[in-house]
Amino acid sequence: MRLDERIRQGGRGAISRLAEAVDRSPSTVRKWALPQGHPDKVYPDRDSAVRLYRATEGAVTPNDIFDLPALAERGEGPAVSGSEGS
Repeated sequence: MRLDERIRQGGRGAISRLAEAVDRSPSTVRKWALPQGHPDKVYPDRDSAVRLYRATEGAVTPNDIFDLPALAERGEGPAVSGSEGS
């Protein structure tokens, strides 16, 4: 699940609650949730990505944060397959 979707599901105050859970500022969490290509978009560091994963009980994964499946679909990265080494 993308971070912006998780925030929308959380309703009013979701950004503040999530920011508190990951020990980051609400403005930082807002920037993480911006769409790819937005000029103000920033990505969480490894520690913050792990904190997001835990705070969302696994709903937002590092692959979701970096939109890896979408990159593969657009041909911007290797295809993700279940048959590695073939």
